Amino acid sequence: MTASATVSTGENNHFRYMQAIPVDGVCLACHGADIASSTKQMLVKYYPHDQATGYKAGELRGAFSLIKELKQH
Repeated sequence: MTASATVSTGENNHFRYMQAIPVDGVCLACHGADIASSTKQMLVKYYPHDQATGYKAGELRGAFSLIKELKQH
C-alpha cells in the first residue's frame, strides 16, 4: 500500500510519499504473537522498552515516509 501527493506549505511545494510496512514472513519471528523463547530473551536484552510484538501476518507495523521540497525553476 502506497500513497503520494504534492502538498503546498506556504511558499513551497513538497512531494510526500508513504509506503506501508506490513508484517509478514521473517518479521513475525520478532514481531509476531508466537516468538521463540531465545528470541524473546534477546529482545528483552537489547530492546527492553520495545512493545512491537503480537502482530499477525498482514497487519501494518507502520509506514515509511519521505518528504522532499520541490524546487521552483
